[in-house]
Amino acid sequence: MYHNITTLSSAFYFWLEKYTKYQYNKDGTIRITDDWTNRKHSSTPKHFKPFAVIDTREIKSGGSYDRINRTIYDEFGNMSIQIHSGHHALPGSHKYGINGEHHHYYRWVKDQKDPIRITDNLTEKERKEHTDIL
Repeated sequence: MYHNITTLSSAFYFWLEKYTKYQYNKDGTIRITDDWTNRKHSSTPKHFKPFAVIDTREIKSGGSYDRINRTIYDEFGNMSIQIHSGHHALPGSHKYGINGEHHHYYRWVKDQKDPIRITDNLTEKERKEHTDIL
């Protein structure tokens, strides 16, 4: 099979470009680099590609709870922020936002296996950048 070198170069450049910085759509929402919403039982890795933005689907309660969650990685490929569009079917323990939407910030400490996780309401900036899943 033969490929046009220009096509291969363009495809490689596009792949490389999406992991060099965060990118945004015209409406201000963050651009997704990896859509895992159709994967079954996907585990979100703590480490992935730099500047990656992964969407995953969370289905619970026999399908009555169906939400999209988003994980954002920093310039080193470490999980940095998770945006959850709901309360994980646990409204009593996730009293955030209107529908339980919240974020987790991850802070990595040298020589520790797991990061420190901070959970809180979404900021106004996050609401704008992730309005497509809220």
